[in-house]
Amino acid sequence: MADETHVDQEEPQVVEEGPTLPALLTENFVREFEKGVEIYKRWLTVCYRLTRETHWINHGTLEKPKYSLQSPGAEALMNPLGIDFGKYDVRLERNEDDKGKWYAFWTEGYAESKTLNRRGWYVGYCDSRDPFFNARSGWKPETGQGDIRKASFSNWEVNFVTRLAGIRDPDPQSLQLAGLDANKIPRIDYHGGKTPEASAEFISEP
Repeated sequence: MADETHVDQEEPQVVEEGPTLPALLTENFVREFEKGVEIYKRWLTVCYRLTRETHWINHGTLEKPKYSLQSPGAEALMNPLGIDFGKYDVRLERNEDDKGKWYAFWTEGYAESKTLNRRGWYVGYCDSRDPFFNARSGWKPETGQGDIRKASFSNWEVNFVTRLAGIRDPDPQSLQLAGLDANKIPRIDYHGGKTPEASAEFISEP
């Protein structure tokens, strides 16, 4: 007797579409949305005011800056924003390719902001080919595993704080509105090391 084949028959599902764009964009809707945008801009400014210039690093150039919050800045924001995290995992990954052997650390876990009522799963990463560490005189991947592990955790911390607060990749004007002088933010030179103002606390880009 031939095997029977059973095919599940499902009823077609009706997808309810929302209102069309012209119907949604009423004068009142746009007016309220504009108010929300202004409040959001004020929120960003308040968050930036909780930091100082040394809490940021410029991974770009003076002409085309790319600002990233660093671990001390993330820690300065955690208490005011009610941000906390629980148990997290740290994973070591070893790899090899045509350029040789290398390794990476991953830090993963949940974090939440009670103030903002937001929660999520975030990841921090750093590997032994990180340009910041390799530009440091005397640093070697073989003996620098502790630095890479610490950077992975710090990048995880920065990642969840900036994403929960919504303050990633600010422009100079936004920082200036918060009273920060973008010219005083340390800059990393990946070809010749770091600028004199950049201390060892500054780590790889999240």
